[in-house]
Amino acid sequence: MKYGTMSYLNCDKGILMLRKIERKEDPNSGYCTLPGGKLENCEKGLKNIEGRVKSSKRETEDETGISLINPVLRGVILFDNKDRIFDNWPNPDNFLVQIYSATEYDGELRVSDEGIPFWGI
Repeated sequence: MKYGTMSYLNCDKGILMLRKIERKEDPNSGYCTLPGGKLENCEKGLKNIEGRVKSSKRETEDETGISLINPVLRGVILFDNKDRIFDNWPNPDNFLVQIYSATEYDGELRVSDEGIPFWGI
């Protein structure tokens, strides 16, 4: 199983979204999603709450240019992929993803290697 975070930023401009670039072996290629990604080894651990908050902030900033202010844990989602078949993802892993939300941010949108950020409604 892999571990990750996703971040939901809802502010006066809308909801921060990311249109993923087309990539081989990425089932999310071309789709819109929330910013997020895998935990680094130093961010893992049952009692490492700060690590997961750090991941939420890091992934959002790396992918969109936006720095979250005071993200709060809102829930956990299990993406149970082990028995699913994806044409462009030959070895799917299960993902346990913590969802964070924020209403304040700093920074400006910028394109990254992950995709094109935008404000959705």
